[in-house]
Amino acid sequence: MDKRLVTCAKLCTGDFVCDVGTDHGYLPCFMIKENMCKKALACDVAPLPLKSAEEHIRREGLSDRIGTVLSDGLDNVPQEGITDVVMAGMGGELIARLLEKCPWVKNGVNLVLQPMTKWDVLRKWLYDNGFEVKKELACTEGQFAYSVMQAVYTGKTPSHDCDDRY
Repeated sequence: MDKRLVTCAKLCTGDFVCDVGTDHGYLPCFMIKENMCKKALACDVAPLPLKSAEEHIRREGLSDRIGTVLSDGLDNVPQEGITDVVMAGMGGELIARLLEKCPWVKNGVNLVLQPMTKWDVLRKWLYDNGFEVKKELACTEGQFAYSVMQAVYTGKTPSHDCDDRY
């Protein structure tokens, strides 16, 4: 497991994790094996990565605890019981667009977001839409530095006014 995904796992808080853009399914397998959650969904928009995830999950003997869903973001994901949604390894604009289409993430879901680009766009979208960044962790992998955000919906939108006194 790379440090970026381990950092994402550390910010998950519940028993049922949905990994959006799962690729090979490494994150859900890791989290189940480390007893960091009880069950998981591995989701991807493309059939080939999802097939790769299914094979990895089967090889790890975790098919009874990790389901797979072919989905564009959270479009085909049943919300029932999901405590955490992880979106890692995609651009901040895409993450914001996927969250915009899914109103049920406002129902107490812990979001773990790791944008590869446009983190500022994602952060602004979160604040403008009533989400609060509760925690942020950084990690390095090789020559790259990554930021992972934990966000939850509070309904509060902060003022964007700057204080001119400084």
